[in-house]
Amino acid sequence: MMKEETYRIVIVGESGVGKSSIMSTFVHHKFPEAFISTIGIDYSGKKLITKFNGNIYQITLKIFDTAGQKRFQNITEYYQTTTLDGLVVVFDITNMDSFIRAEELIERSREISALGSQLPILLVGNKIDLAHERCISPKRVQELVTKYNLGDYIEISAKTNENHCEEVFSKISQLTFDSRLFEIHVMDEAETPSETTSTYIQRGWYSFQDFLNNILFCYCK
Repeated sequence: MMKEETYRIVIVGESGVGKSSIMSTFVHHKFPEAFISTIGIDYSGKKLITKFNGNIYQITLKIFDTAGQKRFQNITEYYQTTTLDGLVVVFDITNMDSFIRAEELIERSREISALGSQLPILLVGNKIDLAHERCISPKRVQELVTKYNLGDYIEISAKTNENHCEEVFSKISQLTFDSRLFEIHVMDEAETPSETTSTYIQRGWYSFQDFLNNILFCYCK
């Protein structure tokens, strides 16, 4: 029997870094040539099929693309506090301001999310097709990843490589999937760990590589 999971993924980043392009290319297999700034929130959904430890999972992604302008901050933060399982933070490798903004968004998201420091976060550097204009070194990015103990970091081009966009959502799904397996219920100190808790831990050891190796995409909304 296929098991089902639903993950609510929020995409944040400065205006113009390519958040909408990443979502559109992943969901609709089409890169939007014209830039249209998101107003408030845009939503799309897609399903992934993955095989884990002999079990088939259907993962429904509910993807919320947020506006980058600070005037919409109250709206975007609402979705981060109420509908968030995983966060994708996007910056433009040719724009230092967008990188600085990415760090601000990481800090703020951990402050307001109920998951706090346990929030699965994927950092994405977009526009590597413009590598000749790059102004943010890989070393500086790695320092940010280490500082905040982020789940992962990838560099992509939403414009020139559709597979890059698929990788974004497979990785954030993987991070969210893995974090749920390690969820342990709060227990009194004298309480013996339950069988359920032990199962979560045991399954967690195998989740990371299995998920990455076995993820299959079902291209449907």
